[in-house]
Amino acid sequence: MVKLNCLGLVGLLFLIGCGAQPIMPPVQYNKPIDFHVKKTAALQWELGKNYSSRVARESYHQPGMIEALALSIDQNNNPSRYTLSYGKAQQAIFMTSLKNVLDRNQVFKEIELVTDPNEISAKDVVIAVFFKTARVASPERAYSITLSVVMTITSQGKPPFKRTYLVQNDDEVLRKGFIAQQSDVSERLLEKVIAGIEEWHKLERKRG
Repeated sequence: MVKLNCLGLVGLLFLIGCGAQPIMPPVQYNKPIDFHVKKTAALQWELGKNYSSRVARESYHQPGMIEALALSIDQNNNPSRYTLSYGKAQQAIFMTSLKNVLDRNQVFKEIELVTDPNEISAKDVVIAVFFKTARVASPERAYSITLSVVMTITSQGKPPFKRTYLVQNDDEVLRKGFIAQQSDVSERLLEKVIAGIEEWHKLERKRG
């Protein structure tokens, strides 16, 4: 019996070890974009503070002593697997999606995504998206995500255009799972960023 239990424990740990958190899909944006900027642009991604939340132990079904032990061992050895966040992976997907939307709609003549300011080649416009804070709430608040993002657009010889966006999940999404929450808050942020770029473009045209 001891031998069987040990084999069961090893098998369960192997299955848990092979698992991974699902990845947020590309952010969707299907609204029409009818403005175009005849300039080249750099899209700069800046990381800020990330506040994650640990999944409550009671969220996992533990039918027996061996399974409970395996879960406890895995939680101690692989804490990231039981941590919910809107971190580098999600922000990278957001920034790539933003670039793709701008490319697809030909908003700029050319746009380049960078993470290091020193990597920015000569561009007419620099759009810096700074994820100031990305916070995942506690289990009691259904792991709701709140993003505080600062967008700054600079162009040659013009004062910088700066907007701060505070975005969080709609209450209806909280029952659909954490990936749905990541997608929801990302889509809300994407809409605000696109609207901000359009607002900047209108101001640029007025300034001449």
